[in-house]
Amino acid sequence: MAEMYEHKEPDDSEEETFGDQRLAERRPRLLHSLRSLPAEVAQKQMQSNLEEILQRLTRMNATLGLGTQTQLQTVSKELAEARSKLLEQESALKELSERVTRSLAEAGRDRENIRTELFRALEQARLGNSSSCKECPESWLPFQGSCYFFSTLRATWVEAQQHCERSGAHLVIVGGLEEQGFLSRNTRGRGYWLGLRAVRKVRRIQGYQWVDGVALSFSHWNRGEPNDSMGREDCIMMLRTGMWNDAPCNNENDNWISAQMMQDMERIQTEQKRMESQESELSWNLDGLRADLSDLKSRGSVCDTCPEAWIYFQKKCYYFGEGAKKWIQARYACEDLDGRLVSIHSPEEQDFLTKRANWRGSWIGLRDLDIEGEFIWMDNQPLDYSNWQPGEPNDGGQGENCVMMLGSGKWNDAFCGSDLHGWVCDRLATC
Repeated sequence: MAEMYEHKEPDDSEEETFGDQRLAERRPRLLHSLRSLPAEVAQKQMQSNLEEILQRLTRMNATLGLGTQTQLQTVSKELAEARSKLLEQESALKELSERVTRSLAEAGRDRENIRTELFRALEQARLGNSSSCKECPESWLPFQGSCYFFSTLRATWVEAQQHCERSGAHLVIVGGLEEQGFLSRNTRGRGYWLGLRAVRKVRRIQGYQWVDGVALSFSHWNRGEPNDSMGREDCIMMLRTGMWNDAPCNNENDNWISAQMMQDMERIQTEQKRMESQESELSWNLDGLRADLSDLKSRGSVCDTCPEAWIYFQKKCYYFGEGAKKWIQARYACEDLDGRLVSIHSPEEQDFLTKRANWRGSWIGLRDLDIEGEFIWMDNQPLDYSNWQPGEPNDGGQGENCVMMLGSGKWNDAFCGSDLHGWVCDRLATC
């Protein structure tokens, strides 16, 4: 049996053959494992990255949401505070506007009361026959406390008023039928200028006003008058019959009547000066209140509307007139345009005017007609800014009571009767 079965150790070639067989059997599985390994690793890595990104986005979203909410709360709070302040300001503004309006009305009533009291006192002086009254100047006629001069020269209305002013008087103001009767008895067959002018707005006559600023109450019109023939009859004259007629202001065929108070009792003079001073102060206050009220109304809206041919600058409108005019003619030209001769209150305003005014010179609304050397603007404001030419004002020896602006913008006092080629008006802009 031993011979039949013989144990035989495998040699090296047999082991190699067996190993190759096993390797061949496992090779597909190994290859599959090797191929699938990178995909699994990559998938796990990607999943890890996505989870990390998602976590970061979640944190960012939470942070962003918190910041936005905080910002919205802050803005909402600021808006609420702003609205509360705005309501407070509106309430204060309304209260201030009402207070200014009341003050304006009270000041207006005070002014009218002073004016009424003044004219009552003056009327009493006219009617009185006080032994303390002095006589009228030579060639002047007395009547009820006043002196009257009937000229024999002929002049335009403006020239007549200037003649009166140089005598310390004014063109006559007719207060009633008795005074009218006195004037009619002394016409001597001539026609005379009266101190009465038309008040125009937008080229239409709105009424008539005496040279002292008082509206017409008593009248003595000729039949069919006033008729404003050709739309140019702004000045009033008294016919030789004593009746009134409107006529062109540049008519040179008429004489004039000057009137001035006698040197009445010292008490009346003192009272008159006191009342005039109070009225002047009230005028300044009224203008200031009107300016404040205009400023209040302009808050929340832009007031920059000016009429055609006017130029806007810093809440005012300016009109640059051309054509030879005396100072008083320029003044009335501005009033006919619903304005007044310009008042200048700052270097900025002066610079604006200098760049646009007539290079040969323009009238401005500054004069010292009442007290020599005491210049007052047409808006009744004191001289808070000046731009005098060196050596000015010098009164030219005597009589330079009106102020002109040279082409350089500098100011010079001049004779009111001088003809200048330019004149500047101003008025408040509208909203």
